[in-house]
Amino acid sequence: MAFVSKMTIAIHAGSFTGGGERLEYVYVSDSIGLRLAMKTFYEERFPGRSHYVNVRNDPEWAGYLTFLYPNAATIAHYRKDLARIGVIDP
Repeated sequence: MAFVSKMTIAIHAGSFTGGGERLEYVYVSDSIGLRLAMKTFYEERFPGRSHYVNVRNDPEWAGYLTFLYPNAATIAHYRKDLARIGVIDP
């Protein structure tokens, strides 16, 4: 995020982990040059690791609203976990 934020206004909307991958969802105000800069960043700092950068136009935040935004079942799951470890009351 620090790297991306130096290039453009950026909001970290969330992440998803599954299938051996971690996907970070970041909404930016300007993506010009971002794909190449991110590719170079990962190649220089994490040689030998696989990575990819996928830049998509999503002005209505559909990816966030339909995929990342927690639905009722997800919220209930995390509330149960938080109650189990004593962070919130059951």
